[in-house]
Amino acid sequence: MNLYDLRIEYDKAPFGLSVKNPRFSWKLKSGRTDTMQKNYRIVVTESDSGNTVWDSKVIESDSSIHVEYAGDALLDETAYSVHVEACDNHDEKSEIEGGFVTGIF
Repeated sequence: MNLYDLRIEYDKAPFGLSVKNPRFSWKLKSGRTDTMQKNYRIVVTESDSGNTVWDSKVIESDSSIHVEYAGDALLDETAYSVHVEACDNHDEKSEIEGGFVTGIF
């Protein structure tokens, strides 16, 4: 299984994002038939300090479209890193990294 095409508000690496609760989407591909995501975890950190502003913990869900940020209030003009991990129904795991920079809210 492989995660790919991480998007944050429809963009690969938005700069000047003015959405207070951005949504994350990703895609999954596998060489195995009948594969589907069974859970995911999203961790968002401030890029400069490394402080975690949101850890979704493991969420049992097949959803990978428009998963809404639910962490601490995002700061103006700040770079954030996004780490998504997912596991499929065959217990294969994959992860993907991305990021975004906020604008002025």
